[in-house]
Amino acid sequence: MALTKVTGQVIKNTTDVTVGVLTVTNTLAVGGTVSIGGTLTYEDVTNVDAVGLITARDGIKVGSGITLSVDGDGFFTGVITATSYSGIDLSDVTGATGDFSIADKIIHTGDTNTAIRFPAADTITAETDGSERARIDSTGRVRIGCTAQPSTTVSGAQFDAGGKTLRISEGGGTSSTTGASVQITGGGSNTNIGAAAAMGAVLSLTNCNNTDNNQTSIDFSASSGLSVAKVIGKNDSHSSRNGSLIFATSSAAAPAERARIDSSGRLLIGATSSRGVAGGQSRVQIENTSTEGLSVVRTSNDNGTSLIAIGKTRNGAIVQDDDVVGTLGFYGDDGNDLDRPTAEIRSAVDGTPGADDMPGRLEFKTTADGSSTTTERMRIDSSGRVMIGSGTYIGGAALAVLGTGNTPNAYGSLAIAKVGANPTSGTTLANIRLNGGSVGTGRGAEINAIADANWSDGSSHPTYLTFSTVASSSTSATERIRVHSGGNVDIKTGNLVISTAGKGIDFSNASPSGSNPSHNILDDYEEGTWTLGVAHDAITSEEGRYTKIGRMVFATFEITFGSSSNGSHQYITGLPFTSQANSDNGGNCGGVARDYQNYDIENGPIYHIQQNGTAIYFYKNNGQVMAASNTSGYNFRGTAIYHAA
Repeated sequence: MALTKVTGQVIKNTTDVTVGVLTVTNTLAVGGTVSIGGTLTYEDVTNVDAVGLITARDGIKVGSGITLSVDGDGFFTGVITATSYSGIDLSDVTGATGDFSIADKIIHTGDTNTAIRFPAADTITAETDGSERARIDSTGRVRIGCTAQPSTTVSGAQFDAGGKTLRISEGGGTSSTTGASVQITGGGSNTNIGAAAAMGAVLSLTNCNNTDNNQTSIDFSASSGLSVAKVIGKNDSHSSRNGSLIFATSSAAAPAERARIDSSGRLLIGATSSRGVAGGQSRVQIENTSTEGLSVVRTSNDNGTSLIAIGKTRNGAIVQDDDVVGTLGFYGDDGNDLDRPTAEIRSAVDGTPGADDMPGRLEFKTTADGSSTTTERMRIDSSGRVMIGSGTYIGGAALAVLGTGNTPNAYGSLAIAKVGANPTSGTTLANIRLNGGSVGTGRGAEINAIADANWSDGSSHPTYLTFSTVASSSTSATERIRVHSGGNVDIKTGNLVISTAGKGIDFSNASPSGSNPSHNILDDYEEGTWTLGVAHDAITSEEGRYTKIGRMVFATFEITFGSSSNGSHQYITGLPFTSQANSDNGGNCGGVARDYQNYDIENGPIYHIQQNGTAIYFYKNNGQVMAASNTSGYNFRGTAIYHAA
């Protein structure tokens, strides 16, 4: 339907007007409601001015760019441009397409110093409290807390373009006192080492290039920006998932490798690959071209010690007697490998162990020339005995030097020497001190070897021995015996006492005699007195003395007989030693006893020693028995010489 203008016609509110076409050339004012059943079309209309509310029941559409639906949605295919926006609630805005153009920044309502800005082309920044906090620049770098690249003098953090590098700096320069850090926090409940679920926090460094032996690393740099240390993860094999961890430090140069944990878990210090020693690949290996090795130092202010502990268990069970608990082995390169030992120090169980009871011993071994295995040379057992040459000694000595097939000599040998220039006369070469006391320094005795004249090394070594003891109420040793270089023996003080019966001084090498070696032994010397007895009647006085040298007895006597008329054979008794029984060997002899009262010497007396007895029998010169009446009142003196039994 069209509106056609009606000239001069007044249409009142009570009048109904029905027209085909209503044309209005000026202004059409309608005080009430205009109801149009069809379509109201505005031709060549520039503006629609509505004082009140325009209600469009099916929505409003402006050309092809704007559509306002009756349910409140707005659709815009073009660009919305405004000098400012304030109070726009976008909480329910969805499905927006196209661009939202802002000249500079988006400001937080009610907090105008917090904004997202576009300060330059291809640049986005975030501000709080009126200051820039983060920036994405035209290269794609992300900077936090800085507008320039972080450095030793610029603080902040930066992700380089493409996310290749993260830079974080406190920026205090060479006098900085504040640190910078990266903290990664997470949570994991699995306690299995290496399980993904166990990783509470992970720093993952990945080399996506699959070339074997390439690396990733953590670098540590000085204020100059030069690297001083590195921890390097080396991809030994990407396909086999084998890797090593390398620790490098610098010494006035680029960091060099100092230690490595290889793919088998071995710690290598001073080496880049594992070396076999003693027939195996050790878990910890140290190599060097100088004397530096391994040191363990305790620095506590007490009497505690440092400890290197070597242990042994039978898979959690008690060890047994002779179990080797630990070994220190020494191995040399024989041109083929490092598997042959030069020596070993071993510790083994030395008895039956139990709770709080672990008897042990130390064994010291060396390898002989021409051999590739060690042989035990010395042992310290659980009782403290030191055994050299064999570990089977069971005696009570604290030190045993034993000769075996494994010692330089087949006999026990102990050398004590003074090393240096040729000793001069009187120089002590060696000293053995036999001490006692609370700390073992009290002298009891000593043996010294002393040059008896000037030495000429290799041709003349004159030496004498001295044996000294400490007397009662003294603390210093006094020489008792000296054995000269020529073989003479001096007894300085005291006597030579042979305290065992039948033993003496053997002269067999000096003067052999027959097949009986006992004939060459001087086994006794003594002096004393003996008491005379008489066979018949009484003795007025008597005195007897003797000297015994070996078996030869010299018994002197003086006797005064009492008055007697007895005609029986007179003899005296009481010789100090029983005479030899067999007269054939000349063991007994007689003699002449002369009185001092001018007894008729031609008539006697002579005497005879009883065989296997202790009596002296008196005879006249003519061999007749001398009766007691013949000796009545006389004084006899004489010497009885005989062999003791």
